Amino acid sequence: PRILALKPGTRVVSNTFRIEAWTADQESRLSSGESAFLWIVPATFDGDWQVSGLPGMETAHLRIRQKTQFFDGVIDSGSQRRIEFENGRIRGESLRFEFTYTANRRYVVLGQIRNGEFSGALEGNPGSRLTGKRRIAYR
Repeated sequence: PRILALKPGTRVVSNTFRIEAWTADQESRLSSGESAFLWIVPATFDGDWQVSGLPGMETAHLRIRQKTQFFDGVIDSGSQRRIEFENGRIRGESLRFEFTYTANRRYVVLGQIRNGEFSGALEGNPGSRLTGKRRIAYR
């Protein structure tokens, strides 16, 4: 818990020992046979978010469940069906997640989290603009 409370983007390196219940962002096997592990402290994305700019949705409600640098979630626009997604990833303040919507089209969201606010764009469409604010934090 103390390490996760550090500033997002802080790098933590360990020789031989893992951090319990936290998957390393990178692992290297040294010539000595020992292992080195790198973790990058993720920003907190866990919670309920009000987001605008998602395709085909004026505003949407995101419910995010975060476990260290990984997260799953649900997008609810109110009038459309709920969209579930898995395997979102946070590295420092940067995040990435994918979801499928409108005629089975896959979208990739790339963004940043800072001070309870989210900003981003759709991959392949840098002119798109996504913004959001956290309404409720779960942690």
